[in-house]
Amino acid sequence: MNIKLIALDMDGTVLLNDHTTITPRTLKTVQAAIDQGIEVVPASGRVLSILPRAFRQLRGINYALTSNGASVVNIHTGETIYHNAISEEPSRQLLRLLTACKAVPEVYYGGKPLIQSGHLDILRASGEKLNQVILDHLTPVDNLAAAMEGKCIEKINLVCIDPANRAAILSGLEAIRGISFIVFDTSIEINSATATKGDALKHLCRFLDIPLEDAMAIGDSDNDLAMLEAAGWSFAMRNASPLARRTARFQTLSNEQDGVAHAIERYVLRRPATQRSNTPLIAAAAAFDRHDAQRINHFMKVYAYAKTIGEGEYLEDTTQFILETAAILHDIGIKPALEKYNSCAGSYQEKEGPAPAREILRRLRYPEPVIERVCYLIAHHHTYSGIDGMDYQILLEADFLVNAWESSMSTEQIQSACEHIFQTETGRTLLNDLFLLP
Repeated sequence: MNIKLIALDMDGTVLLNDHTTITPRTLKTVQAAIDQGIEVVPASGRVLSILPRAFRQLRGINYALTSNGASVVNIHTGETIYHNAISEEPSRQLLRLLTACKAVPEVYYGGKPLIQSGHLDILRASGEKLNQVILDHLTPVDNLAAAMEGKCIEKINLVCIDPANRAAILSGLEAIRGISFIVFDTSIEINSATATKGDALKHLCRFLDIPLEDAMAIGDSDNDLAMLEAAGWSFAMRNASPLARRTARFQTLSNEQDGVAHAIERYVLRRPATQRSNTPLIAAAAAFDRHDAQRINHFMKVYAYAKTIGEGEYLEDTTQFILETAAILHDIGIKPALEKYNSCAGSYQEKEGPAPAREILRRLRYPEPVIERVCYLIAHHHTYSGIDGMDYQILLEADFLVNAWESSMSTEQIQSACEHIFQTETGRTLLNDLFLLP
């Protein structure tokens, strides 16, 4: 991956379930990404003043997406890079509605959260962990509607919703133009109709001259959906909402399992080729063939056999790494071959496979010599002559082991392959164990 910016949701993503704690591993990993020149940006439903201090104090955190994307700020200078608040009239209508429905709104304006003085005790009694975190940062005002008269609200967070008033609130919100809202189990978040984390991410990337395809986003909730859609590389936490998991291209561990650190360590932080994991490549290959279980299962089986044979033949590290990489991508030409020729014949696979493989490998920052050799193997993986290395030989054997079973080859065909194709002792043993050759 050529990641230049990482946008991180806070609650449920970076923060543990107490909405306060960031683990040392996560802080260390985020700092390591910053130290490699990557812009790391908190992307939160919170206003700037409520962002976790430990995160803001990391060396090199420069910008923040706040209030669900209603505001993008430079946290050092206070400069507003982008602002997308609810306009005056919808703001006025919202406060009238919420007062009539006896709701408890937190109003986000100017980077600070405001609340009606009489609602503080309700918030204290709620027992919700996030409410208790926010409580210490709230600015109480005697008359919220009067305080916000003529102003544009960044976001309203409705908490402690009385079930008896919930239907009236939702109906009222539907009738107000120029807003959008997201309904959670215990709260409702209200923004400008066009304010999303994805919209804010697009504006920040434009401001920093960073292509969206070089942006990585990690989130867990429905207010992260637009950001997950916008970023070239998107990750949902294991604890994410079903919709967030479906929207993201990849998944990582939960917030309680250092999922952010796990994703950044595996997919971003640079390591030498022979020390790096191919897990990101597997994820990228699966995404390329998304919803085609047969192709994904096929390359995973070929990868497993190639890895096993290579280790059984004691390949040196670089050759083993090239072999495993080629096994993952060997059939990547099927999809473009079908689109271009309406055929996935071996010759078409060999012709069309190197281009998408090269694009994925460069995006994941594989070394050029590795990329060239892998593309050569992809361009010859149906060619049984001119074999010029053990990586080539073992790829053919691994692919045959899977194809023999998937294609229900006859005993005679398998016996012929054992005599004319298989050269490694490990490959021959696997072939015999699978098919009980005479």
